Amino acid sequence: MLPLDIRDGNHADDIDDLQEDVLQLVELSQDIRRDRHERIREIQWEREHLPERPARRPAIEEERVVEREVIYEGRRPPPRFLRGP
Repeated sequence: MLPLDIRDGNHADDIDDLQEDVLQLVELSQDIRRDRHERIREIQWEREHLPERPARRPAIEEERVVEREVIYEGRRPPPRFLRGP
């Protein structure tokens, strides 16, 4: 949309278009606000009525470290005897 020019005879149409755009934005804003409040109510209901889920452990605790100790006396045994579990 171009800026309004009072010298132009169509400025009334431009104002009408602007008013319509503003009304659409107000309606959209109201819809967003209503949806946000509805979602907040849903979250509150879930917190009050649904059982608590156990807290997840941090991923670092899920990491497993496997250590193996190999002891030999004398010469080193052939590789086939060094198999892990």
